Amino acid sequence: DGVMKKDQDDQLDAIVEKCVVLFTYIHDKDLFQHFYMTQMSRRLMHNKNDQLLEQERALISKLKLKMGSAYTSKLEGMLADQDNAKTLGNKFKDYLDNGGIKLGMDFMAHVLTA
Repeated sequence: DGVMKKDQDDQLDAIVEKCVVLFTYIHDKDLFQHFYMTQMSRRLMHNKNDQLLEQERALISKLKLKMGSAYTSKLEGMLADQDNAKTLGNKFKDYLDNGGIKLGMDFMAHVLTA
């Protein structure tokens, strides 16, 4: 979790590779998936930059190669939800700007499904 939060792009590839190798030795891969989804949802909800999404995609793509698309479908769905939330948030902001509507506060909704 701490590795994904940091902006260490140069070291990230090597760390992701080590994580995938370590992942192959885990017997209860469903338990790993549960904890990873929990941590990933927290990271996505507090996301401030797009680099985190790319880091998550990199790890998920490597897990997909090892385990198949059925294993990573929920994780990929969470990333798709994040992309959809960002798109809808931008459309909502444009709607408010074009209509001259002032909410009096900043508003951004994030919905992640699992």
